Amino acid sequence: MDDTCGGAEPFRRIRDGGSLYADRSPLVSRILERNDAEAFLFTRPHGFGKTLALSMLAAYFGRDAGRRFDDLEIIRLRPDDPEMGAYPVVFLSLGGLDTGTEEGFEADLSARIAGLYGEHGCLSDSDRLSGRDREDYRRMLGGGGDLSDLRESLSDLCIMLKRHHGVGPVLLIDDYDDPLNSSRGSGTQEGIRDIVGGLLGNVLKSEDPPFRLAVVMGMTPLRRTGLSSRLDNLLENGVSDKGFEGLFGRVGGTAGTQEASGPMA
Repeated sequence: MDDTCGGAEPFRRIRDGGSLYADRSPLVSRILERNDAEAFLFTRPHGFGKTLALSMLAAYFGRDAGRRFDDLEIIRLRPDDPEMGAYPVVFLSLGGLDTGTEEGFEADLSARIAGLYGEHGCLSDSDRLSGRDREDYRRMLGGGGDLSDLRESLSDLCIMLKRHHGVGPVLLIDDYDDPLNSSRGSGTQEGIRDIVGGLLGNVLKSEDPPFRLAVVMGMTPLRRTGLSSRLDNLLENGVSDKGFEGLFGRVGGTAGTQEASGPMA
């Protein structure tokens, strides 16, 4: 089994099913044009297409892009792009996890990480990994490991993918702030913040980033999460900031929305 990014499925389903798609593909070009950042944080309100934007990025950079972009603007902006379809993709959503107790959150997150590892079954018997790496992979795949392993799990997965493929993955994280928002006002928030901060900080703030590109999405500005010291290297772009105008918005359009594309020929 090779890399299969489930995060690309919403975009694939829209494009393969012939549904209308408000073209946000120039987001790829805007991100790649930035030479001052490898990791980005986009914060937008609910309903502004964050998950679909990440799904589009997963489909573009992943290894089964196919012809889903043929009639979209990105093909004009970046014809014959060598980065299209060139990377393994790691797509993790932190939305909807159990935040009732720290133990429940840890168990739920461990199960989600195990599913993420399962999308990269090529690592299980890769001859480009050490025996120790393969053991670590199988342990996390089985939901094993302690809290320290969980905090390192995203970084470790990216490192193993880079060793196996020879290129770092594209790392996409959705709803980074949902566990903190869901636990607000409860006795579990500090513990959950520590776990989330460790999980994200260990990979995103690495001195030698094991990814080609990282894009994080959520609703909450970083300064309001208590994670600023863990993630202060991210280039943050909020709804009122310049640089990425017209690339997010409610379905049906806001000012700056690109023309919708219909069924592919």
